[in-house]
Amino acid sequence: MKPENVVFVILFISCFCLDGCYQQALYGVGMMVEHAPAFIERYLPQVLQRVKAIISAPNARDEDNAVATDNAVSLLGKILEKFPSKVDAQSLWFVELIVVVLDDVV
Repeated sequence: MKPENVVFVILFISCFCLDGCYQQALYGVGMMVEHAPAFIERYLPQVLQRVKAIISAPNARDEDNAVATDNAVSLLGKILEKFPSKVDAQSLWFVELIVVVLDDVV
């Protein structure tokens, strides 16, 4: 298995953790969107599904989750920039509601 495959699998699995690891995982997946777009393109449906779940979670803006939510918003922006034709705009109705909140604080 190629190194980028291993890294992505680890990062993506981390996005499903409930213990706070997903903040760093979202950042890592964002770096892969920027630096390995050809690789990550095949995983876009799964990544978008998880990002949407994180952003729209009822506790997304709680103190413990706000930075991870900001990373998810940033990742979504990178995906929309790199792959505009691959994203179903109808499924992203919530985009107009999201704002990065803690980026300038952290």
